[in-house]
Amino acid sequence: MIFSTHKSKQGITLVEAVVSVGILSMAVIGPFVLASSALKASRDSRIEAEATHYAEEGIELIHNMRDNNSAIDPTGTNSSGAHNQWYHGAGGAGQGVDLSPCAGLNGCIVNVKKWDNVNGGWLRGSGNAVDACSASPCSGASGGNIYIDSVTGLAQSTLTPPGGTWVPSTFTRTIYITEIDNPGNPLRQVRVKSVVTYVASRGAIRSVSIVDDLNNWFPNLQ
Repeated sequence: MIFSTHKSKQGITLVEAVVSVGILSMAVIGPFVLASSALKASRDSRIEAEATHYAEEGIELIHNMRDNNSAIDPTGTNSSGAHNQWYHGAGGAGQGVDLSPCAGLNGCIVNVKKWDNVNGGWLRGSGNAVDACSASPCSGASGGNIYIDSVTGLAQSTLTPPGGTWVPSTFTRTIYITEIDNPGNPLRQVRVKSVVTYVASRGAIRSVSIVDDLNNWFPNLQ
C-alpha cells in the first residue's frame, strides 16, 4: 500500500499584512505622539510661568514707585504739605514719578531700568520710567515691548527697541490703573492691573493678568 502525504503551505493574506502593519505603526507612533504632547505642554507651562513672572514684576514696580513717592517730603517739614504725592510724585529730579499715565484707556509701560542713580528715584520727564501707550496692549516697534539682553539675560519694558545686545521677546506687558476712590480730590486708592500677552504653541495668543489695590499711606496729609 502506498501512502502519499501532501504538505499544506499557507502564507498570510493581504488583509492580515495590512492589519499587522497598522498595529505595529500604532505601537511605534503612539509613544512619539505622547512625547510630543508632553513637550508641548511643558513648553506652554514654561512660557506661562515666565509671563506670570513679568506680570508680577509689573505690580511690584508700581508698588515700589508708590513707596518711593510716599517717602518724599518736598517741604522738609513732615507736615500737611508733605507725603501728599504718592500717586503723581512731587515733580523734578528725585521727586517721584507720575503714575497717572497708566490711568489712560491704553494703559502704560513701566521700565525697571529707568532708575535715577544720581538723585535716587524713578526717572520722569525725559526717559520717564512710566510712559503712556498709544495703543492697547502696548507694543514696541519689533512687535513686543519686553526686550531681553542676550548677554546678561536681563529684561526691560520699553516702547522703542533699545538696540545693542537687547533682542525682542514675544512678551508684551501693559499696566492699567483705575482710580477707584474719590478720584483726584484727593485720590486715596487705585486698582492696578498688570497684563502680559505672549505667543504660545502654534502661534496662539494668550495673556496673564494680575490685579492689586494700592492705597495712600498718608491720606490725612492730603
